[in-house]
Amino acid sequence: MKMWSVVGFFLMSGLAVLLFLKGVDLKNTIVDGDGIGIHFLMFEVNDRVPTSEIPYYTKSFFTASGITAVFAIAALALPFFTSKRSSQSA
Repeated sequence: MKMWSVVGFFLMSGLAVLLFLKGVDLKNTIVDGDGIGIHFLMFEVNDRVPTSEIPYYTKSFFTASGITAVFAIAALALPFFTSKRSSQSA
C-alpha cells in the first residue's frame, strides 16, 4: 500500500514540476504577433491565445502546479497517518 503512495508521489511531483516549468516558460515568452498557441505534454491547450490573456494562463499553470504538489504530499503522507492509527487501536 505504501509503495503505491510513493509511486503516486513521484508521478504527481513530476507533473507539478512540468506544470511549473510551463508557467515559467509562458512568463518569459516574447510575443511578436497577435498571440501564441499553448501546448502541454503533446496536447494543444489553445491555439489562439491573445497577448492580453497570457498572464491568465501563466497563473493557471502555477496554480495547477501548486495544487498538484499538495496532492503529491498528501498521497505520500496519508498512508503513514492511517497506518499509525490502525496499529495503535489494535
